[in-house]
Amino acid sequence: MPVKFQSYDQAVELVRSSEFKIDETVNTSKSSWIRGAEFYSCDGITGFFILTTDKQDYIYRDMPVEIWEGFKNAESFGSYYNLYIKGKWLMVL
Repeated sequence: MPVKFQSYDQAVELVRSSEFKIDETVNTSKSSWIRGAEFYSCDGITGFFILTTDKQDYIYRDMPVEIWEGFKNAESFGSYYNLYIKGKWLMVL
């Protein structure tokens, strides 16, 4: 993966089209504002997290797999996101 991307759309497209050891999605239909969540990892330690909302996709880099596991199993995806993910690992172009 490149260190820098031209845009968030390019980063999301490249991550989604690449092959990873871990390539998972979670059904977020119970959430009132999260429309999708994906995690991609080469090493099973950290990876890319893509969060889809009504407004846009957000991409996070180097997020620990343990955080993904917690998100997948959360009672409330939004609450978990706000407590453990928001403001951390967001990819900066």
